[in-house]
Amino acid sequence: MSRGRLQASGTPDFLKQQTDCEYRLLMDKQEQYSSDRITQFIQQHVGNVVLERESAAELVYGIKRGESKQIERLINALDQNTQTIGINSYGLSMTTIEDVFLRLVDEENENEQTQHNTKRQLDDQIFRKQYQRIKGCHLFWTRVWALLIKRWHISRRQISLFLGFFLLTIIAEILFVSAVPTPREIQRSLSNNPRVVDAQVTLIPSIYNPQTIVAYANNNANDIQTRLINYLTSTGATIDNISDDNVFNYVRERYYQSADIFINKYQLSFAAYNNGTSLSPSLRMNAYFSTVNFHTMPTSLGVAATNLYQFYANSSSKSIVTINQPIITYPKSVSYLAEVISVIYCFEIFPISLFSFLNSVIATIFIGILLLPLITERISHSKDLQLLTNLKKRIYWFSNWIFDFSLCLILISLLTIIVKIGAVANPKSDAEVRVYQNSSVTGYFFLMFLMYTLASLPFAYVFSFIPNSSIILFTNFFIINIIICIIDSVTNSFTAFVKNDTPSAGPTKAYTIVSIIRSIFAIILPTVNLKQALSNIQLHGTIECISIYNSLIGTKLSVNDSLMSINRPGVGTQFIIFFVQIIFWWVILTVIESRRRIRQCCCCCGNDSSDATSKDEWDDS
Repeated sequence: MSRGRLQASGTPDFLKQQTDCEYRLLMDKQEQYSSDRITQFIQQHVGNVVLERESAAELVYGIKRGESKQIERLINALDQNTQTIGINSYGLSMTTIEDVFLRLVDEENENEQTQHNTKRQLDDQIFRKQYQRIKGCHLFWTRVWALLIKRWHISRRQISLFLGFFLLTIIAEILFVSAVPTPREIQRSLSNNPRVVDAQVTLIPSIYNPQTIVAYANNNANDIQTRLINYLTSTGATIDNISDDNVFNYVRERYYQSADIFINKYQLSFAAYNNGTSLSPSLRMNAYFSTVNFHTMPTSLGVAATNLYQFYANSSSKSIVTINQPIITYPKSVSYLAEVISVIYCFEIFPISLFSFLNSVIATIFIGILLLPLITERISHSKDLQLLTNLKKRIYWFSNWIFDFSLCLILISLLTIIVKIGAVANPKSDAEVRVYQNSSVTGYFFLMFLMYTLASLPFAYVFSFIPNSSIILFTNFFIINIIICIIDSVTNSFTAFVKNDTPSAGPTKAYTIVSIIRSIFAIILPTVNLKQALSNIQLHGTIECISIYNSLIGTKLSVNDSLMSINRPGVGTQFIIFFVQIIFWWVILTVIESRRRIRQCCCCCGNDSSDATSKDEWDDS
């Protein structure tokens, strides 16, 4: 400030960059030497240099911007020629903020006539530049852009949250699509089924892991040894052919070497004894088997019987096939509970059907991460400081919504691509993700996530006013959404276990009550609505499960209806709920932000003061 006027404003780095010189070179000169000689020497190494001040014993040079690369060469030359050019010592410094102030003082001390008639480069042209006042729509979008830049810089500083938003979600989706078992696999692992209908297994050595079979034959008459070795080799086993008749001792000695050898390496061994003549052939087979593994005894007997058959038939093409098949059969009638359990994979029951539930977990995570910067701003009062600059609350929330929605749009696009790739690449025909092989179904997946994002952002903004800690916010948001999703799945399972004696007459009353309860969950939480939408998409693509629903529960589901139908298994109802949630939660957010005005209006009405006014934001106009 000078004479009540602002001479310069800006950060120190900005102000220093407005000066011509970047470095100052101070020299202690010997009096008998001329300054011209020193100046010429310096200009040989740094061309763009000016002599700013000179006295009998001191010289001050200004090195202008763009000469930084020549500084090192100048310093080396000064060190080598100090006495030659007549200087005692020298010093080099960067331009300081004091130099800026001195420059401004010099300009201020110039005579008034010169100030009006000459160009004041540092003061008038650089520091006192006039800007046009921004108003209206231009001001609105300028503030929005500034807030977007602010959010971007905050995200860059909190790189762990920014990467977690993308990497954690994407990695989780890849694992869910590729590694999660199918509903039928989960059902088989959880249910206690004693056998599978018509289950059977052919007992040959290849049913075990790669093993070593010890074989011995006392001679190779009638191709006894050759047939034994060839047959065992054809089963995929490694043959250890020994020449001594000590199969039992040979294997037992190796059993003591390690547990892996005892369990995995030696399971079967054979010894063939040809003691007959050409007129009276005779073959005896000794079969050795480990009791550690299942079916080793019948498998070894099958190999021995095959070799005996080939010997007496004198043909290597002969074989005896040993098949293990239980003779117990299913009863003619089963209970309703057993019937439901056999097809339970068709129902959205936790933890059988996991695709919709796990995607709901993913959605909860990435929306929860977006809330952390907002709750931090509220707790630290950074939001209040921004509002003091005449920033409208609607601009604050609108800019945050644009930033959050842009990130979510990128993320759900990547998730849709992952699901599409997983649907094509997953080799399991009964995998839940396979329903998204159809591009139109994949489009509905993207649409439901898009609507979920639009509904969840205002809901999350409202939720951010509750806790006083960002960690508590994320934890509570995650737990509430996940618990309600689990309750929704458990509630849905009741309809499967309540028997409907007359399915042709329609669903039972229990089914109607459960449907109402689930609708309430979906209306309250967007995450539950997303889960139900993905479940309906899954059901719409499975004709078998629709038939099971209709036959057991008595519903009238149809595979011919459009996916946008409001009737299940369409997602039209979920789409409408999302639309209502978008409007509802934005209205709630508006009410929360206007609560002070609403309270003042109520007080004014009570005091009959119709001319009272209130204003939250400071106006600098």
